[in-house]
Amino acid sequence: MFDPISFIVGLPIKESKEKRSITLDSYAMTLLGVKEGDVVYATKGERFGILYSPEIELRVIGALPQDKGKKIVRLTSDVEEFRPGDTILVYTKS
Repeated sequence: MFDPISFIVGLPIKESKEKRSITLDSYAMTLLGVKEGDVVYATKGERFGILYSPEIELRVIGALPQDKGKKIVRLTSDVEEFRPGDTILVYTKS
């Protein structure tokens, strides 16, 4: 696992045709080394390197203009593991 980036979960994207997806701005994508369509992993956190919530796999989609640079991510409405206001860690495995 590479160094995770911390984000706050915003309101879900309800009209998206994508499933099991997360929005990331271009800066976050660069830091994580991913592009739209790639897979990232998210969890609520870790203690001493051990995850204390389930890790879920999500596809990357571009951030909404109003979210860029604010460390806010939005999830598609089918992702139920996290709620708006949660702090999550996002990372890659490759």
